[in-house]
Amino acid sequence: MDRFLRWTGRETVFFLTAFAWLCTGVTVGIVLSSDPDYLQGENFRLLYWHVPAAWWSLWAYGGATIGAFLYLWRKNPWWDRVSGAWCWVSWVWAIGCVWTGMLWGKTTWGVYWVWDARLTSMAALVAMLSAVPLIRRQGTAEQGAKRAAYWVLFGAWNVPLIKASVDWWNTLHQSSTITLQGSSASPSIVYTLGFATLAAWCWTLVWWIYRLRTSLLADRAYALTAYATNQNTSFSSSSSTSFSNSPIEKTNTETMGENKILQNRLKS
Repeated sequence: MDRFLRWTGRETVFFLTAFAWLCTGVTVGIVLSSDPDYLQGENFRLLYWHVPAAWWSLWAYGGATIGAFLYLWRKNPWWDRVSGAWCWVSWVWAIGCVWTGMLWGKTTWGVYWVWDARLTSMAALVAMLSAVPLIRRQGTAEQGAKRAAYWVLFGAWNVPLIKASVDWWNTLHQSSTITLQGSSASPSIVYTLGFATLAAWCWTLVWWIYRLRTSLLADRAYALTAYATNQNTSFSSSSSTSFSNSPIEKTNTETMGENKILQNRLKS
């Protein structure tokens, strides 16, 4: 944990954020300067936000699944925090994917929502990820972490369903344009989509690092608070025992001095 916090300091986050904004700016410039599609018109530009959001939502959920599996196997809270951070990133991208898909559907199909297999399965992913924080609040912290891990593993079945939905069913959503065998899109579209995907990858790392660092620092603050509370309790008990037979009671100044010593000890 300490090593991760050192490696992902302010300089690292600043560099990744700056690079993400650079790629985003290049993508926006290319998208706005490109010609409208001869079939879909201006609506085609949503592709450059919709596709990277879908891709990185699935990849982030894959990271959450791996983290959940390792947590259940290793019983290490680190992997629970890793899985939780990836769940949050996947949830953000999944919402972006569904939102841009609905905008695209309104201009193409005339309605915001249709029960398309790809769109519906992605919405199911949003619902499953939205339930993770609620599951974590059930029972103790360890029980909530275990239940959330099992829930994430259970939801992994939806990832291949999202990917293969356009191939398994004849739906309104178009089939995959870019595959391992090649691409049916023009080179300009592929290059622009590559910049957009790179920018989305940078934002994925920035959000994941931010979320994980926030969780780890919250855990550390909780541990230090618990330690200070225990030390104060022990210190008060020993002090009351030592001075129980003394005719002179401690003044407020002496009590404040003892607390100051304890604070300095915790800082060291």
